[in-house]
Amino acid sequence: MTEPRFAPIGLAAAADAVEGAEEREGAHTDAGDATRDSDGTPVGAADAEADRARAAGEDVEPRP
Repeated sequence: MTEPRFAPIGLAAAADAVEGAEEREGAHTDAGDATRDSDGTPVGAADAEADRARAAGEDVEPRP
């Protein structure tokens, strides 16, 4: 079992793990409508649709 007196050290270290976290604090990101990720690859429903189009032999946007 973890020693309770050491838990705050880990929590404090984790808070500093992300640079600029205070700038993004409270930010809300909703990726629910995203169709492509950061490298242009289709994600979610767009990925499934692109897969179906490729399987049907349709001409689709090439992946980067």
